[in-house]
Amino acid sequence: MNSDKKRIAELETKVIRLESLIEKLLDKMHRKNSRNSSVSPSKDENRPLKNQSFRTKSSKKAGGQPGHKGTTLKMVENPDQIINHKPDFCNFCGNDLSDQPEELLLKRQVVDIPVIFPKYTEHRIFKKTCSCGHQNKSVFQKM
Repeated sequence: MNSDKKRIAELETKVIRLESLIEKLLDKMHRKNSRNSSVSPSKDENRPLKNQSFRTKSSKKAGGQPGHKGTTLKMVENPDQIINHKPDFCNFCGNDLSDQPEELLLKRQVVDIPVIFPKYTEHRIFKKTCSCGHQNKSVFQKM
């Protein structure tokens, strides 16, 4: 009889322990994340860190390697606009440099893509009545 009471007590403690474990697991299972609520993805638990690269470490320096043939935009012979930047005064003493000879030191070209503006076209349908009384309507034509 004594062993039965002891066994019952052990089972009751085990049930209490298992119930608390079930409660913890259910709480984890129903936790809010970015897929089931409005929580931002950065707050998700166990999310992969995005600030780490998947690339493997290399002994090479960053950028183009020696011997690599690079490509760049070619300069055009006749640009649409030329802006000359000439010094007007000496940065050291402040003297006027307008009468001094000039020498082209550097040049570069910047490519600007013009802004695209929408073009609105209104199409109108008219009707005309013939002398016979028939009303003639025009139709929208496919473009």
